[in-house]
Amino acid sequence: MKNCFLICILSFSLFSYSTNAQTLSSNSGQININADFPFGKVQAQNDGASAELDQTNGILNITVFNKGFHFKPALKADQKKELSNIQQHSSTSIKAQITNLKTVDFTKDGNYRAKVIGRFVYNGVASTFYVKGEIIIEHGIPTLSMQLDVFLTDHEVMDADKSNRMEVDILIRFE
Repeated sequence: MKNCFLICILSFSLFSYSTNAQTLSSNSGQININADFPFGKVQAQNDGASAELDQTNGILNITVFNKGFHFKPALKADQKKELSNIQQHSSTSIKAQITNLKTVDFTKDGNYRAKVIGRFVYNGVASTFYVKGEIIIEHGIPTLSMQLDVFLTDHEVMDADKSNRMEVDILIRFE
């Protein structure tokens, strides 16, 4: 009976390890935003994005808390007022899939093109995107980079007559 219990525990431990070994994660992903609004250029950075990438199917999930963005340079009072409705929502998420993951050899250092299709979810509204990114593997550590164009009118944040395009740069180093 003792041996049976020990074998069950050992089997569960090995199963857990093999399952987790196929999922890469990070809690320090970097999201940079560059935008030209009518009231001026805005640049912001957040170094606390959480991300998971399933190496078996290419499913990628990224979550970033909007209050964690730091603006460079600091916003003026009128800019803060304009952007207050953007930061009022707690988080933004990206649900995506790397469609050509089979071309990436995670055991070999190198640069690999990534084709990513997904949904950018903000303010409860999702917009679909298709972008080309890059997976760089250096010393066995993969880093994903990609760039999205997000239109805030799609997410019911700004009026359609305002310039509302944001360039979102994503850099996730999985460790």
